Amino acid sequence: MPRRDEIADRVAAAVLKRLTHKKYVEVKDEAGARAAVRKVLVENLQAEERLDADARQLLLDHAKQIR
Repeated sequence: MPRRDEIADRVAAAVLKRLTHKKYVEVKDEAGARAAVRKVLVENLQAEERLDADARQLLLDHAKQIR
């Protein structure tokens, strides 16, 4: 999903910028570090989307009982 990738790119860059600016981390390979943060973000966004889909399906399965 392109939108998810765009979000992950922007957030990864912002996180890395803040961590290096505040001197919490020292990065020698900025592109590698950004890719690592981006990978974790994409995995988390995918997991969130799966949870949302599961919750939506549960609600649809039990819609008659809820009304």
